[in-house]
Amino acid sequence: MAALLWPFRILVLLMRIVLFPIGTFLSITPFIIAKALTGSVSGGRWFHNTCRMMFNINMRLIGEPAYGPGRTVLFVGNHVSYADISVIGSILKNSVFVAKGEVRGWPLFGWLATLQDTVFIVRQRTAMEQALVQVSKQISLGRNIILFPEGTTGMGDTALPFKAGLFELAYAKAPDGKMLVQPMALVIEKIDGKPADTQEMRDYYSWWRKEEAMLPHLIRMSTRFRIDVAIHFLDVLDPADYPDRKDLALAAENAVKAVVEAGIRRR
Repeated sequence: MAALLWPFRILVLLMRIVLFPIGTFLSITPFIIAKALTGSVSGGRWFHNTCRMMFNINMRLIGEPAYGPGRTVLFVGNHVSYADISVIGSILKNSVFVAKGEVRGWPLFGWLATLQDTVFIVRQRTAMEQALVQVSKQISLGRNIILFPEGTTGMGDTALPFKAGLFELAYAKAPDGKMLVQPMALVIEKIDGKPADTQEMRDYYSWWRKEEAMLPHLIRMSTRFRIDVAIHFLDVLDPADYPDRKDLALAAENAVKAVVEAGIRRR
């Protein structure tokens, strides 16, 4: 049966190769215009939604983002794939990502990240000081921040240790006096309608092997008809309730890890 599906998978792949640049142009062009006129990055959701729908990545939302009037939120979650950017970016309004500096040099995606005012952290001694300045600038514009504190992508079966140093960003000065932290957990649920209960299945979405370049993985993911993921927005954490950033990072990590691992065990 699986062999019989491959002609259809190849057809889907070819359709996506053709439609992706068209969808990118049609969604990015109005975003560039809207940003030039209003300064808002909310139009980035048009591109992220286009990507998510084009690759038929379906989301199940549990809980709600905690942002609202007079409240600035640092969203922190597990990182499984480059596709997380479009999945999360299609949900969260008026929010910008924090990414490692190498992303700026990625073909197309680096330009898109820069266009959406991504805060890049470079590997140097003053990196966190510079990132705090940039984050403070973003939240002064009323924007929330999205961070993947593992610092890399994981296999999708758990959450990797959160880097405590990155939680210095939780103490950036916000217009309302402080920033709250909301953990979010991404769980890969199904691939083509089948439970993602093996690493082989999860790897159609997750991208974690250092030896695997993005393009081969993107092609492999593009042969799938449908991917289902769940996004859990968990209880908000107040940095003031934790002695230091290490305790805050551990609390966020444990909250995300518990949900991801529970999702794996339920299958």
